[in-house]
Amino acid sequence: MSKSHSEAERFGCQVCGIYTNTCVVLIVLLILLLLFVYNAFIVSDMRLCRWAQLRMIIYEIETNVKALRVNHPVSYKTHIGGGYYVSITSGFNCIDIRKFYVPYSQTDHKPTRRGIALRLKLR
Repeated sequence: MSKSHSEAERFGCQVCGIYTNTCVVLIVLLILLLLFVYNAFIVSDMRLCRWAQLRMIIYEIETNVKALRVNHPVSYKTHIGGGYYVSITSGFNCIDIRKFYVPYSQTDHKPTRRGIALRLKLR
């Protein structure tokens, strides 16, 4: 009985020759590493593109905030990619960065709960 037990312990992976439990751990670690690389370079790339677009329109945002401070009417909304919009509107003292979607069989954009409203101190 002990002889077959020791043979089972020495049974290695046919691909790499390592013991079976160690091979499984290495495969899991490799999968986690691949997922990390995918999230770090592919998924975040889209976020970086939106950040770059936001940086490109920062002057327009500053101009509209200055107009709000002197009580001029403002209605500004621009697309920054991936369904996200930046909007500044008179009556709401904030810069709203929010994801929008188009409902089925409609043509106008509806806001989602995903987003942030940055409050402005106008006084």
